[in-house]
Amino acid sequence: LTISSLFSFFQKTMIFHNIQNTNRNNIANELGINPYFIRDFEISSKNYSIKKLFSIFEILRDYDLKSKGINNPSINEGELLREMILKILK
Repeated sequence: LTISSLFSFFQKTMIFHNIQNTNRNNIANELGINPYFIRDFEISSKNYSIKKLFSIFEILRDYDLKSKGINNPSINEGELLREMILKILK
C-alpha cells in the first residue's frame, strides 16, 4: 500500500512536470486532484527532476518485488521500507 501511494505521488509529479497549460483548474484536472493540493506538486517538481523521478520509479519497482518476496525473501517489511526511503532521499 505504501509503495503504491508513493508511486501515485511521484507519477503525478512527473505529469506536473509535463503540463503545458498552467491554469490551476487544468492542472487539477490533469492530475485528478483538488486544486488545493497543486502546491504540493509544485514543490515536489522543484525537488525532483525528471531524471530523479525515473530513478525513483526504478527503486519503487525493485522494492515492490522485494516486498513480494521475489528478489529478497528474508528481509522484513519495516527494514525494506526504511531502506527504500533512504534510497529515494539520496
